[in-house]
Amino acid sequence: MTGIPGVALSGARPRLLTVALLVVLGSCWGLYYPIFKFAVRSGLPYSGIMMAITGGVAISLLAVAFARGRPPVFRRHTGRFYLVCAMLGYLVPYAFALYATSRVDAAVLTLIGATSPIITLCLAALTRTERMTGRRLVSIALGAASVAILVIPEASFAGDTVLLGMLAGFGVPLSYSSYHVFVSRHWPVGFDSFQVASGEAVLALLIMLPVLFFSGGITVFTGGWTSGHWAILAAIAFTTLTCWLYFEIIRLGGPVFVSQANFVTVFAGVIWGMTLLGERPSPWLWVSLVLLIGSLVVLAGSRRTTATE
Repeated sequence: MTGIPGVALSGARPRLLTVALLVVLGSCWGLYYPIFKFAVRSGLPYSGIMMAITGGVAISLLAVAFARGRPPVFRRHTGRFYLVCAMLGYLVPYAFALYATSRVDAAVLTLIGATSPIITLCLAALTRTERMTGRRLVSIALGAASVAILVIPEASFAGDTVLLGMLAGFGVPLSYSSYHVFVSRHWPVGFDSFQVASGEAVLALLIMLPVLFFSGGITVFTGGWTSGHWAILAAIAFTTLTCWLYFEIIRLGGPVFVSQANFVTVFAGVIWGMTLLGERPSPWLWVSLVLLIGSLVVLAGSRRTTATE
């Protein structure tokens, strides 16, 4: 994203700080599905969960934007931009994630979600935003093998319910990947990252308001306090924190460096699922994880090479 100037690192201490922030970012991303699973298990309506998380994130990001003196600007052309971003960055992936988490283990969904960089590469190549190379083709092949090894055994042994949940799970990285490609092609001139982040969150909130009332999701705010509400608060806090961490790491280490957080995410998601939810991953998941890590390593190497050309 634009608006975040790259800063060269010097000395061991700044590098150590940046690596520490990267580990925190990846660990927080790994909590995405466990938190959603806690919210879904509480029995709260999906629309209410989406509304509450989106509203909390919008308020937090607006506070940051105003504190920086750069609030979001709403005009006709930016309104269309925010609308697409709200759908691809919030509403669509949240809907898929909530549906999937009630049917599939969080660790499996984390691995599926971690395919987002690979899907983004495919979409970028199709739209000719980035060129395809031999190394990137290898990355895609490893990613496809990882997905196949993860999906086929899980779906075969667990049945149609899990298969539908996994298909919905793939909707999350597909939506985020489409978001990344769209943003890279249509970023409003002169806008910084927090202006865009807060603007799209506000528009997502406005879209959710009528859905909330017509779907009965208002019970999230009128009923008693449950574990799902704590999960919603955690989702708001972690989403806001990861937004800041993402931009700060780009400022300190650059966009190629921040992509390494995906390595932390895949391991963190499995560990969080085992620790918080008592999940016991199958042997197929570990094989899939190894292939996915290999795919991300190759992809990171291709990005590093491209960045230095």
